[in-house]
Amino acid sequence: MNRKILKWFTVSLVLALSISVGSATIEWKILNTLELDAPPLDVAIFPNGQFVFILTHDSSVRIYELNGRLRNEFKVVKPAINFAIADNGKSVFVLSHNGNIQTYGLGGRLRNKIEIGKHIDQIRLGPKGEHLFATNRQNQTVEVIALDFIQKISIRGSPFKGPENAPVVIAEFSDFE
Repeated sequence: MNRKILKWFTVSLVLALSISVGSATIEWKILNTLELDAPPLDVAIFPNGQFVFILTHDSSVRIYELNGRLRNEFKVVKPAINFAIADNGKSVFVLSHNGNIQTYGLGGRLRNKIEIGKHIDQIRLGPKGEHLFATNRQNQTVEVIALDFIQKISIRGSPFKGPENAPVVIAEFSDFE
């Protein structure tokens, strides 16, 4: 009995896997056309899928809702050639023609600058925002760059015990059982 069930399952699986995906049809429709006053260079989608980011030829990042309403716009480094949106949705990485990557907040405030080199022509962020992939089509290379985000935390005015400039020791008990 078990062999018959196994044989039936195997035949069913083979038939299911042999169905051609290419025979499926795709239905589609244009939801909206965004009218811009400058040519688009690159497009990215906000991680939640509700906003469209457009990098334009005049070095602007424009944030649109899917219904076409302009949500925000800010100028970035000139001339910008490519950009990427962090998965947390809080940062925009912009690659300039002179090989710099500048990081902006969604309000347009410049946060950081990474000097990567003029040989890079495109950037993409990894799924967790921990890696930046920088491509060079001419040299046929991809540079994988590890990103560490370091936040300065002000402790000014915070209470403390002992001397203000006392050394801090961090102990790790790695073989604790």
